[in-house]
Amino acid sequence: MDNRLKDIFFHLLRIGLWGKESLVLESPLSETDWQQIRSYAISHTVDGLIYDSFPYLQDNQLPPQSIRIKWTVRVDQIERHNKKMNEVLASQYISFTKQGLQPILQKGQGIAACYQTPLHRVSGDIDWYFENKGYSKARAIVQEKNLMLGIQQDLV
Repeated sequence: MDNRLKDIFFHLLRIGLWGKESLVLESPLSETDWQQIRSYAISHTVDGLIYDSFPYLQDNQLPPQSIRIKWTVRVDQIERHNKKMNEVLASQYISFTKQGLQPILQKGQGIAACYQTPLHRVSGDIDWYFENKGYSKARAIVQEKNLMLGIQQDLV
């Protein structure tokens, strides 16, 4: 992606994040330009945020309809995934606290709450921190339930 498109990409990202500003272009973006921006957004997991900039663009600044439709479908998938992740997160939190643990949600879904549209943040895994050496107990709970989870103990 050339520097001009990167500048536009970051401007769209700011618009999507903060819900203000407008885009000033010397000429409308081509379909190829929009395809590159969309691809770049997907690979950097900010496609939902770029999508959130669309209401702030003028009609002639929007991506072609065929790209907007694909983008809308993808954002719908992101929203659905996030709703499921939020259910899992709540269930895990309840389960851990019932066992006397004090889990603290790290990054990810917790950070999404800071976004203008939290469901548009692409979700990764759920990262818990356990106080008072609760990691061993949490690991035992997960193993007891035969859950297939990627557990990584970060050593600090």
